[in-house]
Formats: sequence, C-alpha cells, structure tokens
Amino acid sequence: MSKTILRKINIEKFRGLKDIEVEFGERITVICGKNGTSKSTILGIAAQIFSYDKDYSKEDLVTISAKTLHGGDFKSLPSDHFRLSKRFDDVSGSKIHIDLHDGYFNKTPEKLQLSFTKSSDRPYPRPVVRNNIESSTGNTSRNVTHPVIYLSLSRLLPISQRKSYTTVDIEYLNANAERFSQLSNRILSKNGSNSVTATRGDINSAVAHGESYDHDSVSSGEDNVGQIVSALMSFEKLKAESPEYHGGLLIIDEADAGLFPAAQSDFINLLASISNKLNLQVVISSHSPIMIKGVYSLGQSSKDNKYKVVYLTDTFGDIVVRQDVSWLDIITDLKIETVNHTKELAYPKINVYFEDGEAYDFFYKLVRSRKLLKFFNLIKDVTLGCDQYMSLIKAGVKEFSENSILVFDADVTIDKRYKNCVKLPGSVPPDQLVFEFLAKKPASDTRFWDNKYNYTKAVFMRDNRSLRESLGIADADMSTDIDFAELVDSRNKAKKFKETPRVMFKKFYKSEHIQSLIKGPQEYNPFHLWALDNSEEVEKFNKVFVEAAKCVYSDSYNIEPDFL
Repeated sequence: MSKTILRKINIEKFRGLKDIEVEFGERITVICGKNGTSKSTILGIAAQIFSYDKDYSKEDLVTISAKTLHGGDFKSLPSDHFRLSKRFDDVSGSKIHIDLHDGYFNKTPEKLQLSFTKSSDRPYPRPVVRNNIESSTGNTSRNVTHPVIYLSLSRLLPISQRKSYTTVDIEYLNANAERFSQLSNRILSKNGSNSVTATRGDINSAVAHGESYDHDSVSSGEDNVGQIVSALMSFEKLKAESPEYHGGLLIIDEADAGLFPAAQSDFINLLASISNKLNLQVVISSHSPIMIKGVYSLGQSSKDNKYKVVYLTDTFGDIVVRQDVSWLDIITDLKIETVNHTKELAYPKINVYFEDGEAYDFFYKLVRSRKLLKFFNLIKDVTLGCDQYMSLIKAGVKEFSENSILVFDADVTIDKRYKNCVKLPGSVPPDQLVFEFLAKKPASDTRFWDNKYNYTKAVFMRDNRSLRESLGIADADMSTDIDFAELVDSRNKAKKFKETPRVMFKKFYKSEHIQSLIKGPQEYNPFHLWALDNSEEVEKFNKVFVEAAKCVYSDSYNIEPDFL
C-alpha cells in the first residue's frame, strides 16, 4: 500500500526563515541548532500540513473517526505549535512550498503550498494549504489527509503542578499493558515496571510502574516516556484497525528532555525499529549529541534517505540549513568553550603492546601518521606471547583487557569480543614475512638489491642456505608459487626441523645483515618495501587499528570518538 511521506519543505519566507529548504528522512529526522534558530517553527510547519478527519480520495467523501489511545484526534491545531507575535510576525505574505507523496491518492501534488490568510474574525492570520490534489468535492484548499501526533514541551509539566489529574480506564491499553511496559522499560533500561495506569487531565498520559509504587510516584521522566509510548501505540492501534492506513507522522519537540543518556540512545534505536514496522515518519528536535550522533550514524549506514540530521545555524547571519552533518561538525560550528580547547586537549596516551620486537618493527612501518602516533605509547620492551596476553585479558586485568591495544602476529586467531586486539597484516609472523618477501624478490629488482650494504640476492641465498634446506627448498626456484606458510606448517608437522621454525626465523631476523636493513635507511627496510607493495592491506590495518583506539577511548576514558 502506498504511504504518505513528507520529503521537503521549501520556505520562501516565514518568520525568521527565508529561502531555506529542509529535507526529511523517511524514518527519522532530527532538527537541531542553537536557541532561536526556528527548530520548533519547522516542527510546527510539518504538523500544520496534515489533518486526519476526512478521506478525500474516495468518490464519496469518507469521514475518519479514528482516535488516539486517549481519545484525541490525530492532528495538531495551530495553537498547539504556533505562537505568533502581533508586533513582529507578519506572516500574511509567507509562502511555504511542500514536497510530499500522498498515500491516499498515490500521487505527488505538484504545487502544494502553505500560506497564511488574514481574517477579520481572527486575531492572527489563518494557515491554509493550497493546490492540493482535486477531490470529488472539487476542494483543493485543504490539509493533506494523514495522521499526526505532535508532542510539545507542555508534556513535561510536572504531575504536582497539574490541576486536573485522574486515572481512567482505557480498554486497548488494558489489553496491551504488557506491550506498553515492554516499550517503556526498553527506553528506560528497566525491568520491574509491569503495571500500567492511564491518567487524564491537563495532560493525557499513561505510565508503567512497579508493584511498590504507582502513577502518583513516578518521575517526570517516566511520565514523559509514558506519553511517547502512548503515541507510538496509538499508531500501532491505528495500523491494526484501519485498512486504509498509509503511515503516520510523529513529531516530538526537544525529544531528549527528561531522558538520561542511555535512554536517549535506546530511544533512537527503538524509533528506528518501530518506525520501520509502522511506516511511521518521526521528526524530532534535540540538542542531545547522543541523539544527533545516533541518527547520523543510522543515516551513514543506510545510505537511503531514511535518516536525516538537519542543522539550523545563524553563525554567518541569516539562518541556513546544513543537511546530514555529524555532531563534530555541529559542535565545531557552535564554537562553545569546550570546543576551543578541543584542539589542545591532552588526551591520555594509549599503551600499545606487541608479541616481540619484530612485531614492533613491522608496526612502525605500517602506521606512519604522526598525528595518529601521538596518541600512543609504543611499548617495545614488554613482550609476551599471545597465550600470556590472552590469559591476562581473560583474567580481567584492565591494562590489557580494556585500557591498551594489543597487536598480535598475523597467524593468531582473535576472539571478536576483544575489540582492543588487532592483527598485523599478512598471514605469517613478521620475521617469516621478511624472509618470504626477500626470498621471492628477483635478483633483478635493483630497487632493493642494489643497496649500499652490497646485500644482494646471492648473499641472501648464501646466508640462508641452512634455513632453506630445512624447508626443503635449498635449490628450488624462489618463485611466487611457493606458499611459505603452508610449507612451514607441513614441515613442522612432519618434524623435519632440528630447530622449531620460530627459532630459525628469529635467528634469521636477528642476523647482522637483516638488522642492518631493519635499522638502516627506510629505502632499504624490507617492511617499508612490503608496505609499498601491499598498500591496500596497510590501509585496512590502519583503519582497524584506529577503530580499536576509538573503542579504548570510548570505553575506558569516556572520550567520544567523534572528538578524536
């Protein structure tokens, strides 16, 4: 079934807004900006476009009688979302162009427009939607048929200040109390709230609570969540009972109000899930970096216009719109005091541990950015085996399980749960990688073999004859067809070595010639040359290493990754 989707609002002129375009996501849109940048005005315009009392798509006009859980209409009155100044808000000449798809008609109105008309019997101009799709009545000056719930900041009025506050019995809520509690608990990260009480008065609400307290004892945050869950379940009820359901629009002003940080994150995740199931478009305003980052991340992963971050800024004069910006972009624009210090902030350095000196040498040729390396202490003198490091991680020693990064050789298997552990590129330990790299490099490759040490391919072959004999390739062609990892593994299983491969390759690596290359000019360093030949693997390793660093900073030091 076709669904109604609000795509764009283009404001030629309205209050403090001029020549701006706001694009909406199909699922969640967060409107953010400094105070006074017209966030609530955008929400009000979105709410004003729609009504839900008549279906004009039928030949015979159909009256819609659907109600919310609390018996209200699925629409928002102008007085709910606009408060115009008689002195400063001359909106009579305002023009707002609307781009949407009408699910009832399964059409896109070409010139849909919201304007304001003066009337002698009204103190303020009356909002009118014009150029709508022509119906059987011939009327084109009407709102688009679409269910809307607008949750304004009035929902935050404390229970103690409500003059009217009584319990009511709602049949649908009684039958679906478990669902109400489930949604409330999911947002608030609670488990014990399994009873539900609906209230009516200055504000219509419902709250989930435990057996040890009731609706009179809940916090403002719990009551706020109850109103949000009531709205979500109103749309669930509408979809279940209406064969002509074409989706809905939920608008929440200052959605982060009354929600602690974890609840803000869980709420965005819940909205992403439930909006998909209900074909529900959610538009919120928020100052919360958690909510902004959450919606931005969803947008980056989906790449299909379902999630949008709209930032309103007046930094350079008139209010302008920036679309799909991250929290880091926003906070940089805000130029608050903490941002001024961000560039000079002394982040704690993360320790990086290796299995041995060879791993350190390899790593140092892989991660070359000074901007990146300044965040780390590369611990060269503490070298433990993989099993020892793993034992420390499993024992919960925080230095190794949380606070540092562990760099393992490429032949190690790492549990995905250990986000602070990374593997070096390739398929073999660094010392073996150097041997394999030089063994396969033809003598004609003057880029390497023509070095100031006169370390030629012939010298390499002579120095390592015993090692090649142990591998069974003393006289073999050192071609790229040889799989050294498989060769070492098979010879090791057959017990063909007088010494273990680990010992032999370490001796090779610590030999005078190889150490001269490792410690000498970069142009002769085998690790450097390997990195040049394997740039994609190097880039991939750097990305994985950065992600591990972000996890450590976030989990152990509570530093947001976006600030790095």
